[in-house]
Amino acid sequence: MTEAGGTPGVFDARHYTYLPAWAKGAVLAAATLLLFLAAVMIYRTLGRDDAGDNILFYLSLAQTGALALIFAIIILFSTRDANVHDLHRLGDQFLLNYVTDALKKVSVPALGIDRFDVRDLGRKDIYGRVLEMQSPKLDLRIWIGHNVRRLLVIYFVPLGEGDDVEKLEQHLAHTFEGSRIAGYTVGFEPARQGDQHFVSIWAKAETSTEFLYNPREKLFWAQDIAMMTQSFLRSVQRKQIPIACKLEPGPL
Repeated sequence: MTEAGGTPGVFDARHYTYLPAWAKGAVLAAATLLLFLAAVMIYRTLGRDDAGDNILFYLSLAQTGALALIFAIIILFSTRDANVHDLHRLGDQFLLNYVTDALKKVSVPALGIDRFDVRDLGRKDIYGRVLEMQSPKLDLRIWIGHNVRRLLVIYFVPLGEGDDVEKLEQHLAHTFEGSRIAGYTVGFEPARQGDQHFVSIWAKAETSTEFLYNPREKLFWAQDIAMMTQSFLRSVQRKQIPIACKLEPGPL
């Protein structure tokens, strides 16, 4: 398998899984024809005086055709991506194992926090989950979701009187400028639900379509989310920005 986001190599099986139907049919026809011709030639040489000169060649040809036919059926008609339930399971595994483990290692030295407990608050919206990071001095809820090839992370920050989005962006510039360099698109969106005014901070990044099948890519993005979250927490601590929001984060 190629590295995260890389283009599959010439001999990568993914090329052949997604061949058009006519190409798959042509490969199967060629393998079947090779096997058939080899069988015919073996039959025609049986009983002939010079059969020994050619029989081994025809047997090898038949074996090659049979193996080509078997591998063509296995590779060309692989349907691993057709199992939607399996894709959802792998998505939850990424959030509940990879991301959760990475978030546990986040630290905020200024508050004496060297790790967090992370609790799953369940699925929210179409494809994401809310994770809650807990410590004696600081808690944070995060919405994280992965949609086939797009990763989305959302934080909610409450807005008090006199606060504005531009000021919040300035305070968190260090954190999210680094995220942009790493490939995220970042947005600050003011919103209101009931009597709660807040800013939805979202960070979006593109992954490869093979993301859920690539442990190295999953580890990379999980640790990257944890690093971004750690920088976010350290920045709000330095700037004394309150982040205790009674609302669960999620897409607006």
